[in-house]
Amino acid sequence: MMDFELNSEERMIQKAVRDFVTKELPQGVVRELDDMGQFPAKQLTALAKLGFLGMTVPEALGGEGENIVGACIVAEELAMGYPALAACYCNAVFNSGAVLAALGSDEQQSRLLPGIARGERWVALALAEGDEDLEQVSTRADAEGSGFVISGEKKLVALGDVADMFLIFARTGTGDERALFFVDAAAPGITLNRVETLGCRGENLVNVALDRVRVENQAILGGMDRRITAPEQLEMIRNFQLLGIGAQALGMAQGAFGLGLAHAKKRVQFDRVIGKFTAIQEKFSDLICEIVGAKFLVYNAALRASAGKKITREAAMAKTAAARIAVKASMDGLQVFGGYGYSMEYDIQRYVRDAAGTLSAGVSNDSLGLIIAESMGL
Repeated sequence: MMDFELNSEERMIQKAVRDFVTKELPQGVVRELDDMGQFPAKQLTALAKLGFLGMTVPEALGGEGENIVGACIVAEELAMGYPALAACYCNAVFNSGAVLAALGSDEQQSRLLPGIARGERWVALALAEGDEDLEQVSTRADAEGSGFVISGEKKLVALGDVADMFLIFARTGTGDERALFFVDAAAPGITLNRVETLGCRGENLVNVALDRVRVENQAILGGMDRRITAPEQLEMIRNFQLLGIGAQALGMAQGAFGLGLAHAKKRVQFDRVIGKFTAIQEKFSDLICEIVGAKFLVYNAALRASAGKKITREAAMAKTAAARIAVKASMDGLQVFGGYGYSMEYDIQRYVRDAAGTLSAGVSNDSLGLIIAESMGL
């Protein structure tokens, strides 16, 4: 819909994704996948063959090299047509590929990253326990022999029912010592319970219960010597996660905007298309301003991340603004459709359902407001 001063390579990525969406994701296919709540395995395999799942994986390990801006472009374009697919994509490139490339040990990278780039391995973040305050984590990893045994429960884990590995955040001592562990999803002692959700059906959230699950010392993210750096690791993981959610929400906003705009140009009331009424024009004028603003925030964060700069504030602002406009664009689109918008027959209802989840995804907008305020010394 609009360009953010894309260079020639980025425009090629954008065009390739748009062609993919046109060919692989017609409205009928998206509606069927959404109705079934089915993990979009076929579409993700196709994206992997195009190289898009390897955009945060080093070339030496089968990826395309670090291209965070390119990954945001892919997520944004996918979310315009099928937000749930964009969410699954971001789990691979931001929550897995980018995290491992930045924080994983050499052994972890060589073992996991090639499969992630090929769409053959899925790592799910299992951090929260029903409360965003990860300082209060109660899941425990107790030292035993040459490793640890982990017990606890993680809530609302995206792709938990298809993941090969979980990245578990757990307390490792009597004080504040904590670590992140790679845990085989098929390990004895793990129980999964599917959570039915309003939107993003196909991303498939689950609750994960762990009962004395055994892992070795090398399962710690980055290796045993990174055990005391869990807070710093967690901040970087959250930033990648928020950047991905911001790109998704930006795409959702544009998808809903496009549906509403097209309807406003053809729906006739009182012998005029409704897009000629001042109230409708003002609605779309406000939306486009906020969408462009959110886009600048998302890609500013992506550019800073690509340069190796800290993006805690930038990722928080990007996700906050993008989630807010995704919800507004979808709800305004619903109003533009009138009574038709409330019908499951029209796709605008899916954007309403999917966008609603972005407000609380990763870190809620309310909590991000506190992070942004803190960055200003408040």
